[in-house]
Amino acid sequence: CHEEDLENVSDGEGKISSKKIRKIMNLDFGSKFSKKYEGETILTLEVLLQLCKDYNVIIDLDLSYLDFEKNEDYATELLDAIAKYNMFNSVYFSDGPGCDNILKLIKIKNDISISVPIPNKKDDVNKVKNQFPNSTRIIYSFYRNNTDEETVKYIKSLGQKVKINEVIDDRMFIKKLLSWGVDYLKTDELPPFLMENEMEVPVPVRCVPVDPDHSECEIDDDVMLKDNEWYNIYYSDNIYNISM
Repeated sequence: CHEEDLENVSDGEGKISSKKIRKIMNLDFGSKFSKKYEGETILTLEVLLQLCKDYNVIIDLDLSYLDFEKNEDYATELLDAIAKYNMFNSVYFSDGPGCDNILKLIKIKNDISISVPIPNKKDDVNKVKNQFPNSTRIIYSFYRNNTDEETVKYIKSLGQKVKINEVIDDRMFIKKLLSWGVDYLKTDELPPFLMENEMEVPVPVRCVPVDPDHSECEIDDDVMLKDNEWYNIYYSDNIYNISM
């Protein structure tokens, strides 16, 4: 959420940046959206990191609204918090044009994971690759009409990932993106048809055995998955298809 005015998202008033954390933690951030969320409080970064670690969720942490110049210790404190939860492989830092805040973090830790906006196509990908030569984990982030299959496949050949922003409820467009190998679709609301049986959507999941005495977990009679490894699960026509 890029909202700074508390009255738009909570029962508080004023700018969130002007408030102490104790005051913010006492506010109701749920009722503005739905009565069923009444009483929901805001997450601190450390709570978010723990939750995402527990559920193997990747975080896209937007730095564009932060002012590292105003608080020189903030960048170090941010990296220390992520290190505390051993989440550097799961937190991707995103930023605005120029990536000034990402560059400040790289001066402290040069191998962070980053998510970089790409205005156009392949030429911009190469510029980013040259700008961040030591970054081994990059998500190249495009708006929905700013890329093509050739560019996606080129990024994948580099061993990196692709995210498409502002995805709309367009069945053919999303199927096309998935067929290209796009890794992430960013949307405010998951298009309903993605949950329909005929749509095959790759979902990376970690296999965790129900019985701790067994080193494998079973999906059905024909498929055995090794514990603690990642697989792509395709759900189609009530059948789970396993992609190793």
